[in-house]
Amino acid sequence: MVIVNLPCAVGDKVYRKMRLGGRDIVVEFEVKSYHWTESGWMMWYSKGRARYTRQARLFEFGRTIFLTPEEAMEGGVCDGSE
Repeated sequence: MVIVNLPCAVGDKVYRKMRLGGRDIVVEFEVKSYHWTESGWMMWYSKGRARYTRQARLFEFGRTIFLTPEEAMEGGVCDGSE
Protein backbone atom coordinates (compact mmCIF):
# COMPACT_ATOMS: atom_id res chain seq x y z
CA MET A 1 0.00 0.00 0.00
CA VAL A 2 1.31 3.42 -0.98
CA ILE A 3 0.23 6.56 0.87
CA VAL A 4 0.43 9.81 -1.08
CA ASN A 5 0.51 13.11 0.79
CA LEU A 6 -1.39 15.51 -1.48
CA PRO A 7 -0.90 19.27 -0.98
CA CYS A 8 -4.65 19.99 -0.81
CA ALA A 9 -8.02 18.28 -1.09
CA VAL A 10 -10.60 18.15 -3.86
CA GLY A 11 -12.77 21.26 -3.44
CA ASP A 12 -9.93 23.38 -2.00
CA LYS A 13 -8.89 26.63 -3.64
CA VAL A 14 -5.51 27.03 -5.35
CA TYR A 15 -3.99 30.15 -6.91
CA ARG A 16 -1.99 30.91 -10.03
CA LYS A 17 -0.34 34.15 -11.16
CA MET A 18 -1.35 35.20 -14.66
CA ARG A 19 -0.71 38.20 -16.89
CA LEU A 20 -3.74 40.17 -18.04
CA GLY A 21 -3.57 43.50 -19.83
CA GLY A 22 0.14 43.86 -19.15
CA ARG A 23 -0.16 43.38 -15.39
CA ASP A 24 0.12 40.43 -13.04
CA ILE A 25 -3.04 39.16 -11.38
CA VAL A 26 -3.76 36.16 -9.15
CA VAL A 27 -6.56 33.86 -10.28
CA GLU A 28 -8.38 31.51 -7.91
CA PHE A 29 -9.18 27.97 -9.06
CA GLU A 30 -10.93 25.00 -7.46
CA VAL A 31 -9.30 21.56 -7.29
CA LYS A 32 -11.57 19.13 -9.13
CA SER A 33 -9.69 15.83 -8.93
CA TYR A 34 -6.37 14.00 -8.81
CA HIS A 35 -5.30 11.29 -11.23
CA TRP A 36 -2.27 9.06 -11.58
CA THR A 37 -0.63 9.14 -15.01
CA GLU A 38 2.55 7.72 -16.47
CA SER A 39 4.25 11.03 -15.69
CA GLY A 40 3.08 11.09 -12.06
CA TRP A 41 0.23 12.58 -10.08
CA MET A 42 -1.82 15.21 -11.88
CA MET A 43 -4.24 17.69 -10.33
CA TRP A 44 -7.22 18.90 -12.37
CA TYR A 45 -8.58 22.34 -11.50
CA SER A 46 -10.96 24.92 -12.96
CA LYS A 47 -12.36 28.39 -12.35
CA GLY A 48 -15.98 28.55 -11.22
CA ARG A 49 -18.30 26.62 -13.49
CA ALA A 50 -15.93 26.70 -16.44
CA ARG A 51 -16.46 24.02 -19.03
CA TYR A 52 -12.74 23.37 -19.23
CA THR A 53 -10.26 22.25 -16.66
CA ARG A 54 -6.54 22.77 -16.39
CA GLN A 55 -4.04 20.24 -15.19
CA ALA A 56 -0.83 20.52 -13.24
CA ARG A 57 1.75 18.05 -12.06
CA LEU A 58 2.20 18.03 -8.30
CA PHE A 59 5.80 19.23 -8.60
CA GLU A 60 4.36 22.58 -9.85
CA PHE A 61 3.20 23.45 -6.31
CA GLY A 62 5.34 26.31 -5.10
CA ARG A 63 6.36 27.21 -8.65
CA THR A 64 3.16 27.92 -10.60
CA ILE A 65 0.38 26.70 -8.27
CA PHE A 66 0.03 27.99 -4.70
CA LEU A 67 -2.19 27.50 -1.66
CA THR A 68 -2.59 31.24 -0.94
CA PRO A 69 -2.96 34.28 -3.21
CA GLU A 70 -0.06 35.99 -1.42
CA GLU A 71 2.32 33.13 -2.25
CA ALA A 72 1.18 33.20 -5.88
CA MET A 73 1.81 36.93 -6.26
CA GLU A 74 5.21 36.80 -4.55
CA GLY A 75 6.65 33.69 -6.13
CA GLY A 76 4.51 32.63 -9.04
CA VAL A 77 5.65 32.31 -12.61
CA CYS A 78 3.24 34.17 -14.92
CA ASP A 79 1.16 31.97 -17.18
CA GLY A 80 0.00 33.85 -20.29
CA SER A 81 -3.44 35.41 -20.27
CA GLU A 82 -6.68 34.04 -18.90
